[in-house]
Amino acid sequence: WDDHNWYSINPRADRGGYKFVCWDAERTLESITGDNRTGVGQDNKPSRLYSQLRSNSEFNLEFGDRAHKHLFNGGALTPENTIARYQALADVIDRAIVGESARWGDSKRANPYTRNVEWVAERDRILNSYLPQRSDVTLSQLRSANLYPDTDAPVFSQHGGHVLSTTELTMSNNSGTIYYTTDGSDPRLPGGALNPNAKQYDGSVSTTTLVAAGSVWKYLDNGTDQGTAWREPAFNDNSWDSGAAEIGYGDGPEATTVSYGPNENQKYRTTYFRREFNVDDPTDFASLSLELQRDDGAIVYLNGKLVFSSNMPTSGVIYTTPASGVVGGNDETTFFSQAVDVADLVVGTNTLAVEVHQVSDSSSDISFDLRFRGAKSNAVDPFQMTESGMLRARAQDGADWSALNEAFFFVDTALASDTNLVINEFNYRPLPPSPTEEAAGFNERSDFEYIELTNISSSDIDLTNVQFSAGVNFNFSDALTGVILPGGERILLVNNFVAFTSRYPDVPESLIAGEFSGSLSNDGEAIELLAGDTTPIRSFTYNDQTPWPTSADGDGYSLVLIDPTSNPDHTEATNWRASVATNGNPGGTDSTTFPGPDPLADADRDGTNALLEYALTSSDSIANDSLLPTSSITLADLGGGDVETLSFVFLKNLEAEDLIYEVQLSPDLIDWDSDPAEVIHSSSVNNGDGTSTETYLIATPLNAEQKSFVRLHVSQK
Repeated sequence: WDDHNWYSINPRADRGGYKFVCWDAERTLESITGDNRTGVGQDNKPSRLYSQLRSNSEFNLEFGDRAHKHLFNGGALTPENTIARYQALADVIDRAIVGESARWGDSKRANPYTRNVEWVAERDRILNSYLPQRSDVTLSQLRSANLYPDTDAPVFSQHGGHVLSTTELTMSNNSGTIYYTTDGSDPRLPGGALNPNAKQYDGSVSTTTLVAAGSVWKYLDNGTDQGTAWREPAFNDNSWDSGAAEIGYGDGPEATTVSYGPNENQKYRTTYFRREFNVDDPTDFASLSLELQRDDGAIVYLNGKLVFSSNMPTSGVIYTTPASGVVGGNDETTFFSQAVDVADLVVGTNTLAVEVHQVSDSSSDISFDLRFRGAKSNAVDPFQMTESGMLRARAQDGADWSALNEAFFFVDTALASDTNLVINEFNYRPLPPSPTEEAAGFNERSDFEYIELTNISSSDIDLTNVQFSAGVNFNFSDALTGVILPGGERILLVNNFVAFTSRYPDVPESLIAGEFSGSLSNDGEAIELLAGDTTPIRSFTYNDQTPWPTSADGDGYSLVLIDPTSNPDHTEATNWRASVATNGNPGGTDSTTFPGPDPLADADRDGTNALLEYALTSSDSIANDSLLPTSSITLADLGGGDVETLSFVFLKNLEAEDLIYEVQLSPDLIDWDSDPAEVIHSSSVNNGDGTSTETYLIATPLNAEQKSFVRLHVSQK
C-alpha cells in the first residue's frame, strides 16, 4: 500500500477526482490467492485511516457495497472486464516488448528474456488463469475481513437497462428477506433500521403469466353476428385472422390493425377475439387475475363462462349492443383488473374469448389487450417498474444486512436518435466579455459559448453514451443532469460554467449538463453528435458565410434551428436563422406563432392581409405600415461576369418559424415557380430588431424579349 510505487493526485480545478499513478507494478499479479492486504495499517501513512475506519460497522458495509458494485453485474472487477482491460493493454505493448527484450532481456541472466517465450507465457497465464479466478478470491478475502457481509445480496432477473412498464421483474436471494426501494434511497437506514419507504419483496408467492400482454390472438372483424357458439372451447376458429395485441384501428401504438368495415360512419359494432393457453395443474394456483385493456367495452369468457364484463350492460348483450359509455384519456390504455375463480380452469387447453363493443357506429377508435396471470405459492413474485429510476435492494437475515444491489431502469424510454434529438441552438462566436466580465476573469469570447439540444419527442429518451465527437467533446453519460431527457425538454452544454451563469443568470442551472472540452470555431466547422452505438445523430458543417446567417459571426447572435419539432435537416443552411436578440435565448425560445385567427383578415383595410402583416412584422390594426417587398435592377455576377438582373428585397420576421417564405417567378402570372436555380438567395442581413433583410436575385439576365414576374409567397406550415 503506502510505500509500494504509487502516488495519488487530485486536480482541484476541474473537480476531476483522484488519479492513481503507479509504476513497477509487475509483482502484483503473481499468486491467485495473493498476499491478503486487508489487514494493512501503517502509522503516519494513508493505510492508517483505513485501518481505523474498519472499527466502524457502517464503513465496513459501505466498503462491501462498493465491492459488490465492482465484483458483480458487469462491474469493473468482474473477470470479463479485467480480462478485457488487460488484453487491451497487452495489445498496445505487444510489439514494443521485442525492443524491451533487446534492451533489458539479458540484464538479469545471460540467456535473454524474450517476448515469444517468457512474456507471452506470462500474459496467457494472467488472462487464462489469474484473472478468471481472482474476483472470487478477492470476495472471499473481503468476507473474512468483515469487509463484505455473509448474507448474499439479492439478484435481479434483469440488472437494469431498458424495460417496458409491463415488464415482469423478479429478485432472488439465498437467505433472509429482501427489502427494496425505487425512490433512490437505501432500504437500510444508518445504524441498521429498516427504511420506512422500503417495500418487502414477497418471495413466498410467484406469479405465472398464462397469457401475456401483447400476445397473439385470433380475431374476426368482418361485421358478422357470431351468436354464442364462438365463446366455447370447441368452436372452430381456423378461418379467423390472427395478430399480436394491442389490437385496434391503427390510430395509436397498436401492433395489429383490424377492420371497421367500408363506412367509417357505420363501423362494425362488435369485434371478436379468441386465444388458447395450457395449464398442467389448475390446483397449482392460489388465485387468478385477469387484466383487460378495452375501448370502449368488452366481455371476457373463460372456457365458455362469463368471467369479466367491463363498461357493458349487465344483461341482454347481443352483437348490436353498444358499450355503456365513451372511453377516453387514461382509460384508453388502463388495464382493468378482475379476480377469476381458479375452478374455472381445466387441465390442458383453456380458451379465452372476448367480444369488444363500440359505444357508437362512428366511434373513432378501438383497442384491446389482455393479461391473465395466476399466483402460485412458495415461489417468486414478479413486479413492474412503473417509471424510470434506481432499483435498490438488500437482504436482511437476522441482524445481518447484505451488500446493496442497485440498477437503473429506463422505463418506456427510447434511445436517443436522429428521430428525437436535435441541436436547436448554439452560439459559436458570442459577444466579447464586458468590463465586468473581464474583471471576473473571463477574457475570451469562447468562455460564453453554448450548445442547446432538445428532445422533440413526447417520450423520455436515454442519453447514455451519446457524445459530441467533432467540433467539441462531451459524453452525456457524465451529464450533471442525468442521462434521461424528458419529452419536449432542453439541455445545455457550455464552455465555461461560471462564465455562462454570470452572463445568463436567469437560465436555470438544472438545464446545464456540463462543460464541453474544446471550443467552437469562429469560421465554421463540422459538428458531430453520436448515439450510444456510435451511429450519427447529427453531423453537419456550419459556416460564417452566406447562406448561413452571418450575424452569428461575432455580432452576438446565436444560430437557431428553425422549427426544431419538425426535425429539419441540420446540414441545410436555410434551416437555420440568427436569434432575435444578441446572446441568443438559451433555455427558452424566441419564436412566435401567427396570432390569428384568420390569416386572410384585413382589419386595417390596407390591402395587406393579417398573415402577410405578421410575416413582414407590421400590424393589421395600423393601415399602410407594411414595408412591402421592393425590386430593382442591379449588376450581379451570375457565372459569366457582371450582368444586369433583377433583385428582390423583403423584410423577414425572424420569430415567425411557423411560416414558409418563397420568392416565386412566373412568365404569365399563372404558373409560379420557386426553383432555387431560377431564384437565388443572395444575402440575409440581421437588422437587430427581430427582422432580417432578405435579398434574392433572378438567375437570368434582363432580356427585353422576355418578361418575368416575381412575388413573395408566404404560407403557414
